[in-house]
Amino acid sequence: WKMLDVNDALFYLPMPKQVELEEAIASQQYGFLCLGGSRGGGKSHTIRMINYRYARKMQNFVGYFLRREWAMLMRNHMSKCPAESKRLGFKWANRTATFPETDGIIEFSHCEDPNDFKNFIGAEADLVTFDQQEQFLEQQFTEIGAAAGRIRRIGWRGLVLAGENPGGPLSAYINELYIEKIRDRVKYPQYDPSLYCFLTSVLDDNPNCDPDYVHNLAA
Repeated sequence: WKMLDVNDALFYLPMPKQVELEEAIASQQYGFLCLGGSRGGGKSHTIRMINYRYARKMQNFVGYFLRREWAMLMRNHMSKCPAESKRLGFKWANRTATFPETDGIIEFSHCEDPNDFKNFIGAEADLVTFDQQEQFLEQQFTEIGAAAGRIRRIGWRGLVLAGENPGGPLSAYINELYIEKIRDRVKYPQYDPSLYCFLTSVLDDNPNCDPDYVHNLAA
């Protein structure tokens, strides 16, 4: 599952927990995958790398990559895209990564306003990614996630991918969907728990964490 750059140098080497996520995606068993757990486990980095992987692999790939707030999107992801574009050979402009060899695109966006999901109504995507899903309203997650899989492909069902830190006032629906799978079957008769997979990521899953950072985080 390693990823090489345009010069065949190592760009990304997933850790065991990240390999588990990669293999769950490749199995095509799930329509919804969430990597959740403590800070420092490498969740945000992983889900961005997965977007790159499939944009480089699939012809005309379409991905939407979202954080709830613009500032978070900029600091956690878009600030890293210019340097990563040079190594992977994609073009970076107007919040969009464009991959010339496949004509694939990854559009980075946010949902700071509760009604921002309306910008995605009717959209089509192969992969929709929510970083810090617990910050998104359930309606935002539902409406935007519906774009995944609308592009018909052989061997790819479409996927909603998420990273998540447990807790917070908006996290109850994540628990219902992914973990306890106790969705109200009267209100949601089409809910299929077999489509939802939750993988737990803890700090110990990331051997690359600086010990000083781990000590500071414990405070």
